[in-house]
Amino acid sequence: MLSLASMKFLPNLLPGGESDISLPVPAMAFISILIPLLVVTIAVVVYFQFGSSAQYETYIAQAQVLREQAMGETDPIRQREAWNNVLQRVAQAETYSVTSDTLAMRQEAQAKLDALLGIARLNFRPIFASGTNAQISRMAASETDLYMLDATQGNILRAAIDRGYALDGTFDCKPDTYGNNMVGSLLDLLVLPRVNTLNSSVMGIDAAGNLLYCAPGQVAQAFALTPPSTNWGRVTAMTLDSGKLYVLDAPARAVWIYLEKDGVFTDLPLFFFGNQIPEIQDAIDISVSGDELYLLHADGRVTHCTYSRIDGVPTRCDSPVTLINRFPAYGEIDVFAQAHFTQMMLTGLPESTLLLLDADGQSVYRLSSHGFELQGILAAPIGGMPAGPLGAMTISQNHSIYLALGDQIYVTNDVP
Repeated sequence: MLSLASMKFLPNLLPGGESDISLPVPAMAFISILIPLLVVTIAVVVYFQFGSSAQYETYIAQAQVLREQAMGETDPIRQREAWNNVLQRVAQAETYSVTSDTLAMRQEAQAKLDALLGIARLNFRPIFASGTNAQISRMAASETDLYMLDATQGNILRAAIDRGYALDGTFDCKPDTYGNNMVGSLLDLLVLPRVNTLNSSVMGIDAAGNLLYCAPGQVAQAFALTPPSTNWGRVTAMTLDSGKLYVLDAPARAVWIYLEKDGVFTDLPLFFFGNQIPEIQDAIDISVSGDELYLLHADGRVTHCTYSRIDGVPTRCDSPVTLINRFPAYGEIDVFAQAHFTQMMLTGLPESTLLLLDADGQSVYRLSSHGFELQGILAAPIGGMPAGPLGAMTISQNHSIYLALGDQIYVTNDVP
């Protein structure tokens, strides 16, 4: 309903005022609605034509000023802060318009920031057209095969590496009863040496210490590890080094060493630790190189032990080791506390490197295996992979890195 004042005022908007034209009430009501709409529409058009452009110009100009400041900084911490400010202004500018200027400035700022923080951006590509339809929790790779552990089914999948990757639908390596051995859900796997008595290519283990040997085109074979004298708590992980199988039983605070005999591990195991047994009930992964043993804990701590072969000299452990960050640009930021490490592995000789998978950060930390100094962080470009935590990692002999994300596997061959 129009007010009396509005009815008296509307005719004055027309030429000649009240004395010239008298409009019916519906027409005046329509005009009273139309005029405000026109005013708002014009204001919006003017804003998007001029206001939006002005906001973009303001932010891009601020980004350019901040860039000049960053280029002039010599202190690594102030450089990091300055380049972060550039990225923030560029992001604000791009809310109004994405241009060649914003893209170039973003690329430069991110590259400068990555260099300061020791981050190498690698191009990871998916290897399967439609994923694996599995929850991949562990991986291992040889020169010809990629093996993936499905945490849901407890079985091992295989993909042949031959100018591409193809899932092997005939590969059979799953929990089952094999002769007198009943194998439960597998929880870890490793690639076997090319030449072995059983002609197998991959080996899995369940929580009760049952081993399952598998190879393409062959029926799987199962063998039960001889339980230690204290019996099993629960097998957590395993690794193989120089013909010795190291089995982590975290709940029992034990690492057991099995010596190979005729291609299998049937003898009683040796206890790795001496009188000093570290608190490893929460250990989730294990790596070994010679006499050096590494354990990854659920909270990201790392235990390092050196096995003693000398009578009277005990095996010694440092638990946890101190992880060292030599990149000064981080300042007071604890980069290790920010990470969520879920898996660990060692690269081969001559310069062994410890790799830690930061699942939430979608990255791999590289540390020296003795000084535990951060050598760098490997990650995909910003937005280069879908969001979500990584499930597993492995590295092949030709230095290709594989990362599991959801039911897809990503690979890069650009490892520096």
